[in-house]
Amino acid sequence: MMVRLITLGCLLALVASCTAVGTGDHTLVRGEAEKHDLNQLNTVFGHLLVESGSSLQERMVPLTPSASLDDKTYSTYMATKFGNPDFVAATLNATVRNRNTVPPFLPIDLSELLTGKIANISLDGNISNEDKIARQNFLEARLLNVPDLKRTTTLHHRQAGRKVYYYYPRISIEFSSSLLTVSAPDRFSFLGLAIKLKSAKKADNGDVVRFIDFAPKAPDIAEYTRGKITQQNQVTAKATAGLSRSLGEEKVAPIPDVDGGTTKETLSRGINLGADLAFTRSETYVNELKDAIEARTLGIMQEGNLFLAEFRSTKNKRIGGTYTFDLMLQVPSFIQDETDPYYSSKPIETEIVGDIYLIAVVRHVYDRGFTGVQTRVPEPENDDTFQQVVYRPLHNIDLWRHSDSDWIGELLPIRWTDLRVI
Repeated sequence: MMVRLITLGCLLALVASCTAVGTGDHTLVRGEAEKHDLNQLNTVFGHLLVESGSSLQERMVPLTPSASLDDKTYSTYMATKFGNPDFVAATLNATVRNRNTVPPFLPIDLSELLTGKIANISLDGNISNEDKIARQNFLEARLLNVPDLKRTTTLHHRQAGRKVYYYYPRISIEFSSSLLTVSAPDRFSFLGLAIKLKSAKKADNGDVVRFIDFAPKAPDIAEYTRGKITQQNQVTAKATAGLSRSLGEEKVAPIPDVDGGTTKETLSRGINLGADLAFTRSETYVNELKDAIEARTLGIMQEGNLFLAEFRSTKNKRIGGTYTFDLMLQVPSFIQDETDPYYSSKPIETEIVGDIYLIAVVRHVYDRGFTGVQTRVPEPENDDTFQQVVYRPLHNIDLWRHSDSDWIGELLPIRWTDLRVI
């Protein structure tokens, strides 16, 4: 009997292991960065990076209790799959555009639109040829020689009767990524972008260059289902009760025997009481194992000195390609006298640079996971993976240059009509 119980227990454990979800082992292989970059990124990507010169063993971190930390296993897997144990399985890049100086990227060719307008001007007999050429040049200039967005300055405060205007340039950032593997189970697990401003100057009131706004802002919370679990409960109850009682009475009857004697006769009476109760209940419960993840996280941090973008993937939603962000900067200014009564609001920085940090986590599947008893099907939650961190810093990138004239104001004399009692 004991052997049968042990065999049954082993069979149940085997079936449970075949239908379990989320049993995969995952190992993080951190990227290498210079010490200065680690200090800058400690609060955002510090858990994904180690200082340059660290060994492969020091870079490996277990994400699950039984994850592999054998550096030889990882090197052999990468060499077998890509031909190089140090292969970097992703390419990352970032492009910066000043929307106040570059033309708009339109989905149509404006020359087609201009052709009809210019033809109407050229065929107008009431206009001289000189006027026709002048109008044609004016029309082309207004449509072709304009930036994507015009420069924006806004009155921020007054200083000694002068208006101090701050500058608000708009820049566009494109974050591109390419996965260098053709294996279908492989994918990006994480993508990250961080832009750190390097301006150290301050205005007279203490204001500094900073990020103040960005787009898009809509959060992306992705909900996905890990699978379904079915539970079945069955209850059976049975009860039996009985009562038996025997009453006996003995008599002697005058029945002659063959040898002339007598024979005893015994009479017995009995009562039997019994009850049998049976109850069976069965129920089935199906639960969808739903989960959610922040697929996209954007934000301005460190008092406007850092812009951060993060993307995460699931087995039902992948990430990659190109992402575009529009950022607005606030550039403080100071008063610079030119020729009285005129003055200008001059930006404290005429060239803004920053460091851009790009990071990705590539999910390499070195042992495919499955689920099921009779029919085995792939299950990404059961994959054994190496999570390779790819890191690329871009230092001293030009974000904005002041290429236009300063805002000019005029200091007007105070008039008696401007005075009033408060």
